[in-house]
Order: sequence, then structure tokens, then C-alpha cells
Amino acid sequence: MKKLSLSLLGPLENGYLILSGIIAAGLILTLISFLRLCSEECSAGHNYRLFGVTFEAVGFVFFGMLAVTHSFAKKYSFLGFIQLLLFAGAIGAEGMFIVVQKYEIGTWCPVCLTIASIVLIGAIVQGYAYTKQNQYMTRSDNQRKNMQTIWNRVAPFAAIGVGFVVTFFGVTKHDALQAAQEAIKDKIAFGNIKSDIEIYLFTDWACPACRKLEPTVEKLVPEIMQNNQFFFVDHVIHPETLNFIPYNLSFMLNNKSEYFRLRHMLGEISKETSTPTEDQITKGAAKLGVTFRELNYSDVAAGTKYFKSLGEKFKIRGTPTMVLINKDTKKGKKLTGNDEINKENIIKSINALKAN
Repeated sequence: MKKLSLSLLGPLENGYLILSGIIAAGLILTLISFLRLCSEECSAGHNYRLFGVTFEAVGFVFFGMLAVTHSFAKKYSFLGFIQLLLFAGAIGAEGMFIVVQKYEIGTWCPVCLTIASIVLIGAIVQGYAYTKQNQYMTRSDNQRKNMQTIWNRVAPFAAIGVGFVVTFFGVTKHDALQAAQEAIKDKIAFGNIKSDIEIYLFTDWACPACRKLEPTVEKLVPEIMQNNQFFFVDHVIHPETLNFIPYNLSFMLNNKSEYFRLRHMLGEISKETSTPTEDQITKGAAKLGVTFRELNYSDVAAGTKYFKSLGEKFKIRGTPTMVLINKDTKKGKKLTGNDEINKENIIKSINALKAN
């Protein structure tokens, strides 16, 4: 059988050149979207993800795969058929993206529509090239030829369906604040981050009972953290606590090794004033050999929102409260007040959660 690349349209290889241009255009348009150089209508589309991955990243991978297969399609003819399947799958995916733009976003992104158009053109060109190649197939093995013909005709349509279905289940709207909260959680975690046990201590900076508990916290928590994850949560019972959250977050994010000394310093300041100034915090940290670093607003907002969401999730009604959770079994234990939050109860709760 005479070997011909699926990328060829006649002896002048016009189809191959057209596909080269389509792939190059796809990469350029993806880069434009990545650099946010497109119109205002494109901005809403940037809030969506495919299985958590940005559309730009997906585009770079897709057109990159096309570029690789296209480069070797002349030498290995089967790669042309792989290209056809890639284009077909992309048609299904782009169809779902268009549905999202129409019914969820409500605006049309020129760059996205152009990419969809060139994907369609690429599929047509590649499909035509495949049809032309079939004209040169030998007719000696009719049964085999018929089976291959059926497969080659059905597979692209199946790929379109797969692309649409996968995208249907994979497209989600990206919640930037939620992502920031998840990032905050990872950054403020103390102790053994691989542990199945998560311990949350909810306190309020103006809570007398919380202040009374602090010496126990400073003595007990470092020991508990050796084998468990531990989180300090600012739970707003008194509004003044909101004034301390930015500083406490900064210390947890930037000064973990000195956190307990800084937390003690912050607690002492909370006894003197309900409205600490940055100058007070900076000087207090400097006495401990620490340089205070102010957080940007988005980090503070994400941290505050995360603290609030934890309070709502665990139905915290007062402080101090300690919540212990086995993140695998989802079982938990709640200790409330100074009488319950002690070493004996904490160890007993941890062992019970591990046993379950």
C-alpha cells in the first residue's frame, strides 16, 4: 500500500501548510488569552476551569500536542489520524464552551470563538486530507478495508461526543476567594500536615476566658502539634478581634518559628487596646527580633472569610472552643471552655478519633 500522510492535500502539500498555520494561530490566540490581551468580554471566561485547570493551560497542551504530531505526520502516517481525533474531540469541547458562554457567562469572547472556528477549520482540513488518502488505499483486502473504513468514520464522531461529555462534567466556575481560602489553610497549618487529625482552636482576642487559657496553649500545643495538624482560628465574638486578625495572620504566615512568642506579645497588646496600630505591632515584633510584614488586603480578606466559614461549619457559639476532626472518617469531637480544654481530654479525644 502506498504510504501517504493524512496531512497532505495533493502533491503541493497545501493541507499540511494550512494545518501548520492553524496550529500556530491556535498557540498565538492561547497566548493572547493567557496574557489577558483580549477584550473585556473575555474576562468572565477567565473565571472558569476545566477540572481545575485554566483554559489557557489546556489550550497550550492541546495545540502543543497537535504541533508535535503534525511535525512527524509525514514520517508516521497514523499520526495524521491522531490529529483528526484531537481536532474532533476539541470540536466537542468547544461546543460545550460555547454553551457555557451563551447560558452561563452571557457574553461572547472573540478570542474563544476564533479558537473554536480554527479548530473546526482544522478538523475539516484534516478530515478532507484523510478522505483523499483513502482514495489511494489498495483494494486487495476488502474486508479489512471495510472494517477500517467504518472505524475511521465512527471514531471522529465518537471523539466529538467524548470531548463534549468530558467538558460538560469538567467545566466549573473558579471561585477566586475559595481558592485563596484553601491556600490560606495550607499556609497557616501548624504541626504534622500529613496527620489525619486536624485540631482547630477558636479564640477571641477580647475574650477573658481565652486569655486565661493562653498559658495552657503555650505549654500544651507545641507537644500536640508534633503528631497532629493544628490551626489557630480567630473567631469573632467581640468586634475588636477583627482589628487583630491582620497581624495574627501575618505572624502565622510569615513567622511560624516565632509564632508563640508573637502570639503572646499580641495578647498583651490586646489587654492594653482594642485598636492596635501597625507601629505598636512593629515595635513589639522588633523586640523579639522579628520584622513585621503587612499582608495585602486579599490575604486578609481570604483569612477572615476562612475563619468565619470554619465557625459556621463547626457551629461555634462561644470561645474558647477546640474542635478535633479525623479528616478521613469525618468524625469529630468538640471541647468547650477552660474546664474541657486540657491535656487529658485532648489526648483522649485524639486517641478515640484515631481508633475510629
